[in-house]
Amino acid sequence: LLFGASPSLPREERVGERRPHLSTNPSIHQSPASLRLGFDVAASGQGDLAAFYIDEVAAGQAWLRALLTVRTEDWHFLGCALFCFLEQLPRLYAAGDESGLGRQICWEAANQFHGRFQKVNFTSKKQDLGFTLMNQLSVAEKRFPRNQPDIASDFFALRKAFSGTKWLFTEGRNSLNPLSHCDIAWAAALATYAETERPCEFGAAVALETCWFDGKDYHPYPSGPSPLVG
Repeated sequence: LLFGASPSLPREERVGERRPHLSTNPSIHQSPASLRLGFDVAASGQGDLAAFYIDEVAAGQAWLRALLTVRTEDWHFLGCALFCFLEQLPRLYAAGDESGLGRQICWEAANQFHGRFQKVNFTSKKQDLGFTLMNQLSVAEKRFPRNQPDIASDFFALRKAFSGTKWLFTEGRNSLNPLSHCDIAWAAALATYAETERPCEFGAAVALETCWFDGKDYHPYPSGPSPLVG
């Protein structure tokens, strides 16, 4: 399900809480593969786009499954949209740009969805994000619909230049979507970060003679003592 860039609505037209609905694309709910979201923040209502980029990761490739871009000054809407994705898609892991304007939204998301949302200091990670994204594109691990040329144009607008002792990434012009200053591309890079830097998950249990303990509760064995204890 692809969403295009949306202009900011006049305040009098923004009545109540506007929440995105994902029911028009049931496959994204039912997918057995994992989903990764990148959130590039912007909320001036005049400049860059805020972008939510969702990949489905399967067989070593990341396929674009949903894209929401919006040009707005409505911080409440951006927060509602992010929380909606995290609440409705339990297999989703996400990463967002916490530098500058996104600090509050990302802080709230990281606290409410601990282990599923990562705050990223975009300023310090920009070089790594850029290289990882370009490597993915070069080996066709980042896939997106051919009938959406403005997305490809956003990736091609990224510029890499060597300055002094390091490489710098800058944003060129997306001729097919002038509102985006590589906002879609950076959201895609953050979706990749959500996959490559996802926290490891592990669990442990203790086997006792008549039950096992998971750290919170004791669970009796169905019949007899544990074969592991003797």
